[in-house]
Order: sequence, then structure tokens, then C-alpha cells
Amino acid sequence: MSSGTKAAPRFDDSADNPLGWRVANALAIAAPYLLAAALFAVLYLQPAAPRPQSAPSPSPAPVADPSAPIEPTAAPAPAPAPPSAMRAAAAPASAKSAAQTVPGPAASVLTTPASANPPASTKQPPLPTQPVPVDPVIAETMKLTAPPPVYPPAASSANIQGTVVLAATIGADGAVQSVQPVSGPALLEFAALTAVRSWRYRPWRVYGKPVAFQTQIAIIFKLGDPPQ
Repeated sequence: MSSGTKAAPRFDDSADNPLGWRVANALAIAAPYLLAAALFAVLYLQPAAPRPQSAPSPSPAPVADPSAPIEPTAAPAPAPAPPSAMRAAAAPASAKSAAQTVPGPAASVLTTPASANPPASTKQPPLPTQPVPVDPVIAETMKLTAPPPVYPPAASSANIQGTVVLAATIGADGAVQSVQPVSGPALLEFAALTAVRSWRYRPWRVYGKPVAFQTQIAIIFKLGDPPQ
């Protein structure tokens, strides 16, 4: 090289490059490492899950005082047996007791259930000894034959009319046993008594048996009409 030619100037990087350029180069080089560190922190450095709280331990049971008296405890009641088991257990027991009571063929008689309705008593209740009083309306429906009385001519001539009431006793056979006047015109009583003595009634029955009864009979005498 000739001495007249000048050499190209050299630049010192450390002296000519500014500080910002150096920082940019350093960040460009360190960027991959910083990104890897951030990913590692996100993926692997998660906060630990909270530990579950343990249940509180039960308090120890109190120790019984050996000097205290011991109270007796009631035994549990036995569970009721099913109905089928009760029937099965009762059947052999009843058969055994029947066999022990009457040996042989007589045992079959005891196993036959008794009638639910015992036979009615055959004793006849006592019948009334006195005539039974009967309402006149009912006695009127019991008449079989009752010829009306004849209007007395003397009472008809005297224009006497009215109602004659009689007390009669009818026997168990339905015939009039006795009759007495209770009220009414005297001229009409004899005709009423004569007619009623011939009347017949159906018997009054007590426990299905005919008995005597008492009643009153009213006969109406009215002028111009037959007595009723």
C-alpha cells in the first residue's frame, strides 16, 4: 500500500454505540428466557389448595363414679309374635289340653263349638190374675158380634136421649162377664145393659194366651136414629 493512501477509519463499538442500543440488545437476548420463566411460574407455581379442617374430636365420655349406686335398667319388651305364629302355637296347646281332659273318642265332643244362641227357657212367664185394662178405642175393634140396643119406648115418648157409658169385663173366651152403668140417663141404662151382655169379643192375649180384660163402652141414644 502506498504511503499516500489513507486507511479507512475503525469505529469502536464500546465507544461509539449509545447506551440505549446496548440495553436493547440485552433485552432482545434475554426476552426468550424471561418468557420461559413467566410460563414456568404460571404453570407450576400455583398456590397450594387450603388444607381441609379436621372435625373436632369428641369429648371423652365421663367416667362413671364407682361409689355411685347402680340403677337397674329395664329389659326391652319382647317383640310381638306374628298372628300366624300365635295361631300355630295355640292350636297344638288347645288340642293337647282337650286330649288330656277327656281321653279317647269323647275328646271330639269337646272340640265341637257350642251354639252361639243357647236354647230359650221353656218356663212360661206368669199370666195376669186380674183383668187387663184395654183402651175403649182398641176394644171397639175387637168386637165380633154387637147387636144394637132397642130404644126404650118410654124414653122415646119422653124425648130422652143421650150417651150411656158402661164398664164391662170380658172373659178369656170373649164373652161379657159383667157390665155396670157409669153414666147416662136412667131410662136408657137398662136397654144398654141388656144389649151389651150379648156381645162377643176377640180374646185379649198376653204371651200368646187369652186373658180377661176390662174396658168402657159408650152407647149413643138419639131420637129418630138407632142407638150406636
